[in-house]
Amino acid sequence: MESNQYRDLLQAVFSSAIDGILVINERGTIEMSNAAAAGLFDYSREELLGRNVKFLMGADHSAKHDGYLSRYMRTGEARIIGIGREVQGRRKNGEMFPFRLSVGELSLPDRTIFTGVVHDVSAERQAQSALAELNASLEQRVKDRTIELNEAFEQLHTEIAERRRAEAIAAESREDALRALERERELGEMKTRFVSIASHEFRTPLSTILSSAELLKRYTEAEQQDRRERHIERIKKSVIHLTDILNDFLSLGRMDEGRLKPSPKSIDLASEINDFVDYITPTFKPSQKIKLSLKLENPTFTIDGRFLRNILNNLTSNASKYSDVGAVIDLFVQAKDKVLTIRVQDQGIGIPKEEQAQMFDRFFRAKNADTIQGTGLGLHIVSRYLQLLNGSIEFESVEGVGTTFTVLIPEASQLAIEED
Repeated sequence: MESNQYRDLLQAVFSSAIDGILVINERGTIEMSNAAAAGLFDYSREELLGRNVKFLMGADHSAKHDGYLSRYMRTGEARIIGIGREVQGRRKNGEMFPFRLSVGELSLPDRTIFTGVVHDVSAERQAQSALAELNASLEQRVKDRTIELNEAFEQLHTEIAERRRAEAIAAESREDALRALERERELGEMKTRFVSIASHEFRTPLSTILSSAELLKRYTEAEQQDRRERHIERIKKSVIHLTDILNDFLSLGRMDEGRLKPSPKSIDLASEINDFVDYITPTFKPSQKIKLSLKLENPTFTIDGRFLRNILNNLTSNASKYSDVGAVIDLFVQAKDKVLTIRVQDQGIGIPKEEQAQMFDRFFRAKNADTIQGTGLGLHIVSRYLQLLNGSIEFESVEGVGTTFTVLIPEASQLAIEED
């Protein structure tokens, strides 16, 4: 056995190590262990000492361990010693986990001992598995959305051709012909703008996904888990951004075709609003938050829930997008006298006064928003939803101070009574 002085020196080195360290003799018996090694396997150091190290391994490596040692002592042939490899470990409760094992040999005056350094790679394997699942999901989403976008392009092309023919037939005079030509020009510009915006808006999130996926391959150590999680979060947010863009384009196409109709149902308004806040807040800029105020005369309200969520999503997303990091977004929701009132107030860049009349136009973006991502469709889509719900929207804005949007929506049951 080692002298007390030698044992104290080894114990001091072991205690400062982050990875687990085990010392075994020629028979595989554990003679020393640091706290990190005991912690990895959920044993105390006292429970490890004096036992053959193979009880800490999976069945395959456990059955072969003694053979490795005896063969090495006879022949000097190294299959593990001096060669790092990944093996399966067994915790005290029987749970298996992967770890990287590096074994070294130390010759003492009277005998030979072996040191094993154990590094838990569970977090790395979980991160790799999560990344693989995320990549597969992303590839499928991009494939599905690409098909939908191609269909939207084809539909737009068909509409342009049909409108050209209709306007040509109606052009019985010079004025009619000139109006048809102007309309054709507007449609052509709309198609060009559509393609330009789609290309521009897709490029940034796709670049983010590509760069984050590339960087994830470099972070393989356990202590780099926070970096891996940061890049995975960037990929998730980029996927959400892509989905929102595609949903805007597809919603607009369905509206233009007259295929989008409200389907009102009685919903738990408080639950719906709170669920939405939980969903949208993680997509905000760092430290931004929603200050929610609910004033509900009745717990339920009859409305198309999809339309409501899309209206809330567009208004609160804009408030976040055009406000600084750490800003507070006020969301006021009131249901009173069968009318739903929604007010979204931000502390953002505001809308230039001379451009406010164009805010609900398709593809319009204010001059002070050129450097901020956006399609110019959000507010136009909100106004179209409100037309279908017989609702209204108005706003107040001061450039450099912020903007407040106020939405009024009558309860669907009240609409039915009025129509009758």
